[in-house]
Amino acid sequence: MIDDSLDDGYVSPEIAAIIDQRIADADANPDDYVTLDEDEREVRSRRHVA
Repeated sequence: MIDDSLDDGYVSPEIAAIIDQRIADADANPDDYVTLDEDEREVRSRRHVA
């Protein structure tokens, strides 16, 4: 689902919220065991919420 969004830069509001939450969690807990995909950061950096 996220990979499909990489093509045109548009992300549904639901996926945008998930990405924002994961990035916030990763930034708040950098030593956490959950890794953040670079794809998610890329989508967030150039997205236009549909």
